[in-house]
Amino acid sequence: MVEKSIKLLVSQMTIKAFNYKNGLIGRFSGSIINQKVAQELIQDYKSEIVKLTFNIILNNSKELVLQVHPNGTIKFLSDDDQYLGFLNFIKNIIIS
Repeated sequence: MVEKSIKLLVSQMTIKAFNYKNGLIGRFSGSIINQKVAQELIQDYKSEIVKLTFNIILNNSKELVLQVHPNGTIKFLSDDDQYLGFLNFIKNIIIS
């Protein structure tokens, strides 16, 4: 059975060619504290984003960190006691 409540939050982002009002240009890496800002940055810099970190919250309790790296590597990070639950959750998504 697949979990019913999934919340996905962007927590960190790295942009390789960030440009703030033509006064600050370069690589930017920072923590996201406002999801609306994350959505705007993803829309504005979708081809320049080289790393994203998401917090995935299942049923308002279990938390998994998902990192997407520039070389295509995806990392899942969780506490040891929650690892098997997340692994089963991911398998259920793939199978269903």
